[in-house]
Amino acid sequence: MFQLASFLLAALVSLQEAPPPEPRRAQPWDPEIVAAVSRIPILEQGRVKPLSTYAGFRLLQLNGVRTLTVGDGDATTKLAPVEWLLDCLFFPQQAQEYRCFQLQTWEVLDAAGIERIADRKKRDRYSYRELEAGRDVLMKQHDTFVHDPVKRLQKNRTYLEEQSFQLAEKMNLFEGLVSALTFARSEFLTLPDDAAIRGALGAEKSVRFTTLLERLPALLELKKGAATTPTLDGIARLEQYAEGMAFYSGLLDLYPPDAKPAPKAVTSMYNNGPAEVKPGGSNEEVWLSVREIQSRAATGDVAPLALHLPALAAWEDAWAARPDQSAMKPAILRAVDSFVATATAREQYGKIGSEIAYYDADLFYRALCLYVGCFLLVAIGWLIRADHVWNRMLPWLLCIPLALHVVAIGWRCQLLGRAPVSNLYETIPFITGGVVLVSLVIEFLDRKRVAVVVASVIGMAGLFLTQRYEAKEAYEGGLDTMRQLQAVLDTNFWLSTHVTSVTFGYAAGLLAGLIGHVYVLGKLFGFKKGDDAFYKSVARATYGVLCFGLLLSVVGTILGGVWANDSWGRFWGWDPKENGALMICLWELAILHARMGGHVKDLGLCNAAAFGTTIVTFSWWHVNQLGVGLHSYGETDGVMAWIRGIYLVEGLVTVCGLWLWLEARAARKAQLKAAAAATPQR
Repeated sequence: MFQLASFLLAALVSLQEAPPPEPRRAQPWDPEIVAAVSRIPILEQGRVKPLSTYAGFRLLQLNGVRTLTVGDGDATTKLAPVEWLLDCLFFPQQAQEYRCFQLQTWEVLDAAGIERIADRKKRDRYSYRELEAGRDVLMKQHDTFVHDPVKRLQKNRTYLEEQSFQLAEKMNLFEGLVSALTFARSEFLTLPDDAAIRGALGAEKSVRFTTLLERLPALLELKKGAATTPTLDGIARLEQYAEGMAFYSGLLDLYPPDAKPAPKAVTSMYNNGPAEVKPGGSNEEVWLSVREIQSRAATGDVAPLALHLPALAAWEDAWAARPDQSAMKPAILRAVDSFVATATAREQYGKIGSEIAYYDADLFYRALCLYVGCFLLVAIGWLIRADHVWNRMLPWLLCIPLALHVVAIGWRCQLLGRAPVSNLYETIPFITGGVVLVSLVIEFLDRKRVAVVVASVIGMAGLFLTQRYEAKEAYEGGLDTMRQLQAVLDTNFWLSTHVTSVTFGYAAGLLAGLIGHVYVLGKLFGFKKGDDAFYKSVARATYGVLCFGLLLSVVGTILGGVWANDSWGRFWGWDPKENGALMICLWELAILHARMGGHVKDLGLCNAAAFGTTIVTFSWWHVNQLGVGLHSYGETDGVMAWIRGIYLVEGLVTVCGLWLWLEARAARKAQLKAAAAATPQR
């Protein structure tokens, strides 16, 4: 690769005339261009997806939200993810002025030697231009952490170090975005005094990148005589310079050694961004980036060029037509059609339109809004009599957000081709939907208005957590929630049986605990005091959900053992996740046996079920944060603080339940003593 780079560096001289002023986009992007670019298929994180999904998660990673506000004062506009990405590709200088980097604290600026801006808050957004002065410091620290066996781990970095590390990674990502079409804007003067080179490249004074690729076979033939070609005398002097060039990273941005200092190394997008164009040769299941097309051609494998050059040439035409969108549109549409046709021929395009529609519909967010509305209606319902028509309608109204919720989960199943429970993010809406569904069934059966409250609260809280967790995953790690499975999880049968059963067991355990909270807190604060029928109904619902949850947890745990035996050669290995599942089963068994043996009554049952929420939280979330065991797939920074908060709250509820039990016990003893005293002595 270095030999060919040196050969081309010696044979070609980049245009070094003063570049014309960078054009700016002065009008909104044509909706037809945006829609077309949205449906470009790319391969990222092991999954074929539309470019709109990539753009949405990259903007979420940098900006914290999926829209970008640009401009000052009243003259502001909002850019959708694809519009922002198009600006990064075709108007990189303009995109570098957008305040799209969200900083959590301005102490990061101080550490990197960047001057604070007076009108900015401690937690605010900055542009690449405003951060560029500290780039070298940030990148140097980033590289130090990457190669340090201690600081390489996120848990060993301080808060400030982690924020600096994240900012460096995001700046690196942004540089890749604005450099992705470097190949499209590169032109190269042919050497007029070398007949051999002019013969290989043609008579043009300058050639484009695609022309070089197209005529590369002739250059490769010329390279065979390198030992006697006078043009190659400067190879030794140029090799060291070539090492720092973007050519090596796949962007082909060449300069002569004495024209300007060696440029800063720019990280290319490799095979995870817009520069990655489409599937490779007709008999290979591969996707190629511009870098890979170039590398394969450099080794003499020129077969992919006929397939890829038309699309790359279309990008070059679109770049040359800036900023006239009417002239850019035909070239962009030509490139998109080429990508789509290639992916369609490989049967890898079928779900692209469905995924675009999924994110456009945003059903989880719409369901969240409806859950909030239903919660407000439920609160109003408690102010009127129980048999009012308003209260009879509330369970049916909750079916509307639940329907959107279920459709969203089913849609994800269709897109992924598997059960939607392969990571922590997916379990949140799945468990939330299960809790809401069972709660509504209970409400339709007993009409006590307790389950309908639980349904609205859990629906609202669960989908809010879904939104927050997705944003956190993207912001801190750039992770798409529809990502490739871990190898051990890549089996649809076990995902559909073991994981689904265990997850429904989590849902039932949480629901039983929440209903138990109603009993304990209701007794504590005197809610419906003296209404024994109400509390009997709550205890009966808790008991029924516990039985349901125990069945699912036991079945799921056994199936997990069978899967472990199939995958790892042992049924049980005392892994933290296995221990958590066993703890749920044992705790629920203990509760039901204690109730059956008469050791606990309604209050004890509900208090124990409420404490079971702690055990479910440990099994569902906490063990994933331990970083040990074969099930540690979901370690997430910042989650432990929330888990500790849950433990604290549940501990307080359990203590309150014990206090109520002691009070009830003392009251019973007093009654027995009073009854004994009133009994005549013989």
